[in-house]
This record gives sequence, C-alpha cells and structure tokens, in this order.
Amino acid sequence: MAFEYDRILVAVDGSDASELAFKKAVDIVLRNNAKLFLVHVIDTRTITTVAPEVYDQTLAARSESYAQTLLDEYKDKAANKGGKRYYYTCRNRLTKNQNTERLS
Repeated sequence: MAFEYDRILVAVDGSDASELAFKKAVDIVLRNNAKLFLVHVIDTRTITTVAPEVYDQTLAARSESYAQTLLDEYKDKAANKGGKRYYYTCRNRLTKNQNTERLS
C-alpha cells in the first residue's frame, strides 16, 4: 500500500450513520494495523439552550452514563473484529480547548 494510516478517529453516537462510519474505520484499521480512537462528544451547552428549565446534573449524569455504555459497546465490537491489533482511548467529552491531537 502506497499510503498507510496509523491512527483512525471515529465519532460515534449510536446513529445509523455513525455505525457505518465505525464499520469503515474498523476495515481501515485492519488493513493498516492502525490504532482506533473512539470519540463520543457530549455538548452540554446544547442541552441548556434547548431546555434550561429542566437541565440539572442528573441529565448530565445520564448523558455521561449513556456515552460510556455506547463507547464500551463499540470497543467490544472492535475487539471482536481484530483482536490485539487495536488500541483504545475513549473520550466522552471534549472541552473547548481540546482537539484531536490531544486524543492520540
């Protein structure tokens, strides 16, 4: 292969589109023996903008719990496809100052 990837970043949210992106990312990882980085971003600013009167810490906690469950499911799917060819890091929140460079 003329060009090989060594790190693949895929954002997942449980949607059909992210499932397809995940499957393509796994294929690329397998072909290139690359590292897979899974990301799920929780933007709490959106929650407070849409429904500020109902926002509380329990909503944030439920979002965190959902994100971790989702990331664990994708980690398991990836591990079942390629065994030890995967390396994982999971982030369930990116702050304003973080970027993809800091994930690796």
